Amino acid sequence: MKNQTFSAIFERLKSILKAYEGPMVEHISVNGALQGQSYELRDPQNDGWYGQFAILRVHEKHVSLMVGPLGMEKGLTRDLSPALQKALHGKNTFHLKTANEAVFQELSHVIERAFAYYEVFHMNDPFSVS
Repeated sequence: MKNQTFSAIFERLKSILKAYEGPMVEHISVNGALQGQSYELRDPQNDGWYGQFAILRVHEKHVSLMVGPLGMEKGLTRDLSPALQKALHGKNTFHLKTANEAVFQELSHVIERAFAYYEVFHMNDPFSVS
């Protein structure tokens, strides 16, 4: 039963993240492949850790969603609901154990804000010469 629930959570969150493919690209890491169900999006222009936009993984006891920009800008997590605040571990990673559509909807908005922040401050370098 837990495996089905975690798969459903994984697929729902992956469907939210898929909207950002294009400016971001799917990244397959050795770590992720070894851990099983995994999906990563990163900025193709940034090779460093700050280029990781989102990492979604199924673990034994939860599904984790790391959204990189949340660790860069504290204000992005300021208005989280109590349910989402409880799921937040550290600055930028959510641990989910149950499928909850209200939480998915809120995460969708959080990811949207995180992408807008990332797009302005990390994808468009005002000092680059074209």
